[in-house]
Amino acid sequence: MRQEVVQEGRSKTPDAAAEREIYRVKAGNRRVTPSEEESEVSSRRVEKRLPSGDVYMGSFSGNAPSGSGKYLWRDGCMYEGEWKKGKACGKGKFSWPSGATYEGEFKSGRMEGFGTFTGSEGETYCGSWSSDRKQGYGQKRYANGDFYEGLWKRNVQDVYKRQYIYIYIN
Repeated sequence: MRQEVVQEGRSKTPDAAAEREIYRVKAGNRRVTPSEEESEVSSRRVEKRLPSGDVYMGSFSGNAPSGSGKYLWRDGCMYEGEWKKGKACGKGKFSWPSGATYEGEFKSGRMEGFGTFTGSEGETYCGSWSSDRKQGYGQKRYANGDFYEGLWKRNVQDVYKRQYIYIYIN
């Protein structure tokens, strides 16, 4: 949580003392304030090369990515977005070396919630995800122009529910 202060038409980020004040939370009669050490660690941005050859650039909390950051895997995959306790969490974008991308919500390092996948051949799926799988309502446009709108269950079209639109284009 960051606060921006606007002075004379310019945006300024608060200094460390003001930032600690921003994090101060009133809980009943108690005040909970992160220690100075925690505040400094949570706001630091780094570029870290890992022994595996992977690279992380972004915010750290303790020894784990937290806040916003970008992770590049040695194999060419990349995630850029929000992190929590070392895992992709919140909004972000994942891309594969093939050119395929997923942009949407993540939870505990998995595609979870609403998002859009665009495949390397041009096919797209826009809809609900659960544990990296299409789950619930979604729309898929295939590279050949075919279109499916309806329910998905464990990454498969759930045509047995009969709540779908399927269009073949010749």
